[in-house]
Amino acid sequence: MRFNTKAVTNDDGSISVVIIHGEGQEGSTVFKFSEVERLKRSEFNAFVEVVVHAGTELTKFSGRLNLSSLSSREGFARTLSRIARNKKEFDSHLSEAIELVIEELNRLPRSSSVTEISPITGNLMLFEPFLTDKSANLIFGDGGSTKSYICIHIAISMVSGLPFAGFKPARKCNVLFLDYEDVGGKFADRVNRIAGGMAIQPSLEDLQNLRYMKAKGVALHDMVPQLKEEILKEKIGLLVIDSAAYACGAEIEKADAVIRYFNALEMLNVASLAIAHVSKGSMNDEKKVKGQQHAIGSIYFHNGPRNIWNVLKKDDEDDQDSVKRVGLFHRKCNDAKLSKFIPLEVDFSQSLETSIRVGNMDDWEEHKKLPPKIIDFLKTGIKSRKQIEDEFLYVNKQTIKSALGRLKKDDVIHQIGGERGDYTLAHRVHP
Repeated sequence: MRFNTKAVTNDDGSISVVIIHGEGQEGSTVFKFSEVERLKRSEFNAFVEVVVHAGTELTKFSGRLNLSSLSSREGFARTLSRIARNKKEFDSHLSEAIELVIEELNRLPRSSSVTEISPITGNLMLFEPFLTDKSANLIFGDGGSTKSYICIHIAISMVSGLPFAGFKPARKCNVLFLDYEDVGGKFADRVNRIAGGMAIQPSLEDLQNLRYMKAKGVALHDMVPQLKEEILKEKIGLLVIDSAAYACGAEIEKADAVIRYFNALEMLNVASLAIAHVSKGSMNDEKKVKGQQHAIGSIYFHNGPRNIWNVLKKDDEDDQDSVKRVGLFHRKCNDAKLSKFIPLEVDFSQSLETSIRVGNMDDWEEHKKLPPKIIDFLKTGIKSRKQIEDEFLYVNKQTIKSALGRLKKDDVIHQIGGERGDYTLAHRVHP
């Protein structure tokens, strides 16, 4: 039997249920369900806080609960019953509260007039072109491509306002580095090396705003309450995750694991930069020149982030060179135009410093001006737009379209059969 109970959605998105105890059971039980994660239509995980008022006694308990799992609910009730000493009544109250919450969660959302919604104004990029604000960003590449060093430099730039690769962040913010792969001492050493190698070194005060947390193998979706508290307490504006595969906590080839990861990021409501890997078997000779379009794992690793960069290591197959040449390919950006290819040099030659500087484009012959390379490609025969885009995988499609348009306008190339036709050099056009 319900006693004046209903589910109320709070301003922070949590749902509260107050159950007034029946006859002979003085007091009430208050449930608060937060960090709700939908697995299926009527299957949810949530962080549950319980306060039991019984006479003059006040009992508090909290924990994560699968609302649809009978064994999970029984375990939760059993744990609290040892504290509240009234298992039968609490079982009933918990079941009633969960029923109300699931009803509330399955209720269709009401629409709002666009005039009632406060628009996001100003720059949507936190650090153009590397970071979109308040959303997921991803950087991926082969092992040894210096991804972590690049991300640490970006983190230092965010806390200090100093440039990276010729770009400056829109504003300074505090950064939290969530580490699944190494230890704090190694991270601190890398920070000191990179800071020491910068042309203008960050202050100690700025570096104090770069926070570090060891994940200890706990999946991101299980860390949401702790991370939200840390983000609020330390005024974090950027979360760096090394690496996304471990943060998923399950097989990254499966959509469910990756969707849970991005759902957790959404609940944190902060800009994030995750480091991801590529499959070693996928790095054929062509991709060692042009880079790759996707990180290892589910396609949702491409669909989920709003901004994606691919890091490609050039040459140095045995990782023996003290200066590593790497290239940054901008694969996706929902809130700004794609950036041009950025060559970098990561210099490990100094024992106490690691500098990252813009490299020489001449070292990347395949990334020189596009029109001459399109002409050379068409010398091998008539090509479709798809064949041209596949050949120049490292160039975004809009740049290819513009280059083809200029070559057509200058009568260097022709298009057979109209705007959707194949391309050929002007002297190769057939009647």
